[in-house]
Amino acid sequence: INRGKTWSRFMNGLPTVPVHDLYIHPRDNDLIAGTHGRGAWIVDNISSLQQLTSGNMDKDVYLMDIRPEVQWVTSFDFPWGTDKEFKKANPKSGSNISYFLKSELTDSVDIEILDITGDVLRNIKGPKQAGLNNVFWDFRKNPIPRPPSTNPNQQSRFSRRRTGALVKPGEFLVRITADSKILQKKAIVDKDDVGYIGR
Repeated sequence: INRGKTWSRFMNGLPTVPVHDLYIHPRDNDLIAGTHGRGAWIVDNISSLQQLTSGNMDKDVYLMDIRPEVQWVTSFDFPWGTDKEFKKANPKSGSNISYFLKSELTDSVDIEILDITGDVLRNIKGPKQAGLNNVFWDFRKNPIPRPPSTNPNQQSRFSRRRTGALVKPGEFLVRITADSKILQKKAIVDKDDVGYIGR
């Protein structure tokens, strides 16, 4: 975080292997490492690390700027392929919300997603340990509460966890409450203009 004056171990799955080149994607802020023997290793969206300046780390709580994300349209097709394909699963559709805590908190960290009218669409509990924390918002609203059962001894047929409806692309407000402080940042959900073939 100080342009190479000091180095810290980055424990995020990188094996002990020589790294010959580092590149930061100019659009997505992904860190790409060219290794010897393990191919390319990528850290998605390091914009939160780029915002760990000394001034921001001196604050008790700091909410990082949120990168605009696309709400991708997905399809379930069955293309012909072989067993020897070299590919990786696409990242989940959603937005990373990152914040820095100078010290560990005793109370919870409350995160709210609001629409442009100020209505709360989603409530998320965030981690409260010191350092850089990350929460993933899957572009969904709060799930509709399950109606109370008339027979408490009867097991529900629909026991799986409910998910809320997807929000429509647009501008949203992320509000975090931590250590009696309230911070807000804008989050942009872009529309998938490409879609998929056959749509």
